Amino acid sequence: MYYCKKCGKNHKKNSKIGKKHIKYSKEKSKKSKSEKTATKKLYRSRKDKVIAGICGGLGEYTEIDSTVIRIIWILLILLSFGTGLLFYLLAWIIIPKEPEN
Repeated sequence: MYYCKKCGKNHKKNSKIGKKHIKYSKEKSKKSKSEKTATKKLYRSRKDKVIAGICGGLGEYTEIDSTVIRIIWILLILLSFGTGLLFYLLAWIIIPKEPEN
């Protein structure tokens, strides 16, 4: 017996309905994983921005609070003698702005 996500019931593994539902749930789970990765893109944030929206965009992309990313970026700038600032400027040029939708 197994639990079917489609109908919410328990089915025998060898039953006709069970086989159809197993196939359906495997296909559905594969599509949902690929759809999630396909829609996730890195943009400069329009909502959560201080200078150019780089840290806000990285926060939305990685699902980490943008304040934590800002603190890490400031530490990177201070500890790398300004190399972090160069990376910030490159990110500002390379990463596109979030669409207005």
